[in-house]
Amino acid sequence: MFKKVIISGLFILFCLNIYGQNLQALKAGPLGFLIGNYNLRYERSIDANSSFQVGANYYDFKLFGISTSGFGIDGAYRYYFRQALNGTYVAPVVGLAFNRTLVEKNSTVKGNFSYLGIGATVGYQFEIKNNFIGDIGVGYGYNIELGKDDNLIANYNFAVPKFTLAIGYLFSNF
Repeated sequence: MFKKVIISGLFILFCLNIYGQNLQALKAGPLGFLIGNYNLRYERSIDANSSFQVGANYYDFKLFGISTSGFGIDGAYRYYFRQALNGTYVAPVVGLAFNRTLVEKNSTVKGNFSYLGIGATVGYQFEIKNNFIGDIGVGYGYNIELGKDDNLIANYNFAVPKFTLAIGYLFSNF
């Protein structure tokens, strides 16, 4: 599954490479191996103060007797207060996720569900050294259930905090 995230991210990167003087960044979450959430993001400036970001992720973790794994894609428009890809930003975010879950509290229940996520993030992106960048942020999102297997009785509409922690590389066109 992790290979699908890498391949999807590279596909997005190459499809979106339009010639011009745009700044671009390729980023990944450095703590994925600790928490079971791997992601790859591509960001590209649109003008002097804004950019768009697309990403893919894969997750596989267990929390409170519920195991879940799945993959998702997302997109965001980022507005930077100083200049694109540098400094404080605000970003509306939309994503789509497909999950497989295993609940082991009172009985064993397996099933699949999917949801559409919408939310917003406030963050700060900065250069570390020699075009390497860091990206930190917090936000809020709401997930809307799109579908689930009949044996899953839980409601998959829920609010979630959003956290951003990524490192990457900033570059101009290839």
